Amino acid sequence: MSENSMTRPLDINATEITQQAKKDPSFAAYSVEKHIEKLLELNPKLHMLSRNHFESAKMCAQVLGGLLSGNTFIVSELDNQKHAVNPLRDEGALLLGELSYGSDPLCLDCNHSDRTPNPWHFEHVSGGVSGTTAAVVASGGASFSVCADHCGSLILSANFCGTYALRPSFNRSSHGWHARSPQDLQRIFEIASGHTLQLPKNTPDIWFLTDYSPYSLSKDILSTLSLCRDLFSTKGNIENISVPIFIQAFSAWAALWNPPEDYQPDHASGLIAQMVHNRLHFLQPDLCEELLHIQEDLKEALIHVLQDTGVLISAAYTSTAPKWSDTANKPMDFILSALFAQWGLPSLHVPVGFSSNGLPLGVQIVAAQNCEHLLFKAARMMDQEFRGWIRAQPKALPFPLNPNG
Repeated sequence: MSENSMTRPLDINATEITQQAKKDPSFAAYSVEKHIEKLLELNPKLHMLSRNHFESAKMCAQVLGGLLSGNTFIVSELDNQKHAVNPLRDEGALLLGELSYGSDPLCLDCNHSDRTPNPWHFEHVSGGVSGTTAAVVASGGASFSVCADHCGSLILSANFCGTYALRPSFNRSSHGWHARSPQDLQRIFEIASGHTLQLPKNTPDIWFLTDYSPYSLSKDILSTLSLCRDLFSTKGNIENISVPIFIQAFSAWAALWNPPEDYQPDHASGLIAQMVHNRLHFLQPDLCEELLHIQEDLKEALIHVLQDTGVLISAAYTSTAPKWSDTANKPMDFILSALFAQWGLPSLHVPVGFSSNGLPLGVQIVAAQNCEHLLFKAARMMDQEFRGWIRAQPKALPFPLNPNG
């Protein structure tokens, strides 16, 4: 292969890799080789590989075909379950390894011995327990990942690292994925869930939140939402939701949260969540019940608004990925992604561009249960407009907000 194609498997999406592998059967083995090289390069920097499957991936690449032929994937060590990975492997996907996994989903610092930094800027976090998988996909170390969404960490880590990600309806799959394009996510979803989607011809109804109280969005996040509004204002029907759904959302979330046995957090998010959980359950059970009713009413109201024709475009966090030293400053802000995860609503993260200091910017798209087809329709439209996923380039400064703008 020419020198120009040497890194190509690291920079194209899974759909394109499969197309290449079908044209040239040797490309699958070449893809595995280049992704393994990248993983070995990344591991000392990102501190994430707990077990590799390199040799089996090399052997399988020689013989396996299918809808994911030539594509590599990684899985968090706690999520390497047969029902989550076997359907993908049956279609030619090649498992490269298992990644270190934080034990505390509320810790943005990836709570294990060697924390995983943000692949765009090593002084910033990658997004909690799903940060390792997001960092690898963002860096080009694998075509996609498999991981469960713990407290919204799948969407949050995609937001911090600049990947696409899907948390499907819980009744369709217990796992989600980081990937390089919405087309990749749709193919992976259909294989893993057994549901074939028919995307609508028309643009879904697009809803935006206008009140994030009591949380404040940074200028970068507000600008990102404005870009999305501008895109869809010429393509379909845009509506606003003025109800501040995040007021008391953290308390209601903590009331439903099931903390691990003997939970002893050493970070602000966990300490506050534990305090609120214990207070509501043991000291204020009536308030706990009232909060749960309010949240259930809000969830049902949102589903009624979206129906089977609309999606909500929302911030996934209040700012770009915080620095390690700043994670305690916004201990409850993860609720912007955790709330929709707790409600069991499908969500798809779309990278939109970059901040002035080179950190990824993106939004989450939320739909009613079993309306993934609407998510993919909106995501594909955004993918055509914005830069989407590009391989992480640490500290490559400065970046404009929208590299395609």
